[in-house]
Amino acid sequence: MTVKGQYQPLRIDEVDGVTLKGAQLVVRGSFESVTVDLPGIADPTKPTRHWALVTESNADDRRVLNFTHDESLDDFMLEVPASEGDIRYGVFESRTGGEVMVLAWGTEAKCYWGYVTITRSSEPATPPPGR
Repeated sequence: MTVKGQYQPLRIDEVDGVTLKGAQLVVRGSFESVTVDLPGIADPTKPTRHWALVTESNADDRRVLNFTHDESLDDFMLEVPASEGDIRYGVFESRTGGEVMVLAWGTEAKCYWGYVTITRSSEPATPPPGR
């Protein structure tokens, strides 16, 4: 499985919630909201609900998140900037195969949003039977 992504700071005081509006993510703070475009490969009409945040911890200046798939039991770890508050996330089918997880988190004006692409390695081709 390959997991790649990126994150960016948000200019709000805290992440109180997120909603989807078309192909945009609306991140609500205490006093205002910001809107960011979903990555173009995410299909917002096809959410998936198989990934669960199972553990999280703090390590120096980062936050470590562990996600597990409820059917395959695949798992992966993300390291993101440290910040308090709940991790808000959603997962969508990718237009190019795999899935796209979108996340937002933060408090005290240390807020972020980001996404990761999740692709599974294809099984090796089975050679044709010998003669």
